Amino acid sequence: QAHALVDFAHQVSAARGTDKVFLVGDFNSYTQEDPMQVLYQAGYVNQASDDPRDVSYEFDGLAGSLDHVLANPAAAKMVTGRDVWQINAEESVGFEYSRYNYNATLLYQPNQFRASDHNPELVGLSAPFTKEQAKVSVTATPNRVKKKKDTTRIDVTVSAAQATPTGFVAILVGNQQLALVPLVNGHASLVTGTFPKAGIQPIGALYLGDKVTKPAVGASLLTVTN
Repeated sequence: QAHALVDFAHQVSAARGTDKVFLVGDFNSYTQEDPMQVLYQAGYVNQASDDPRDVSYEFDGLAGSLDHVLANPAAAKMVTGRDVWQINAEESVGFEYSRYNYNATLLYQPNQFRASDHNPELVGLSAPFTKEQAKVSVTATPNRVKKKKDTTRIDVTVSAAQATPTGFVAILVGNQQLALVPLVNGHASLVTGTFPKAGIQPIGALYLGDKVTKPAVGASLLTVTN
């Protein structure tokens, strides 16, 4: 499994075009066991807690770490600190949610303590971030209407490669902004009309962007006939 994990990580990093890789999870292997040695030999560095006394698991009176964050050299440069949150392994099983209404005295409380039997590891990162480019498409249905008579529905779709954009789009007909409409699952729509004059009307949608997606614009045409 350790060899397969190394191969899988290589495939994913190549497909995503990144040289920074973290391996994170419950590896079911203590820090010095053979499967971990395979990962070390592949170039991954264990991001153990800055406090050498920290462990993530206790079993039968023995303590160690089965839960790890490993980083290849490029990813390790992003690490700013490491810690283990001591909230589970050292706590009595009586506090666990699986023991709710199990004892003569109810010990369980809806807090972080004994949420699991493993302690989580925390790793701080200083990560560069670039917002994604958005793509905006605009359609009018119908896209050919009669002046002073018909309405049309303007549909806007905003998409990005790695995220579903959120926020608002400004919908415009000609040079006039009609409304600021919220995106729902990347979509927004507006019914508008009637139109006082015949001619070709440009339809535009200005996406304002969000925390992970850049602003973008899209355009289409509407024909208004006599």
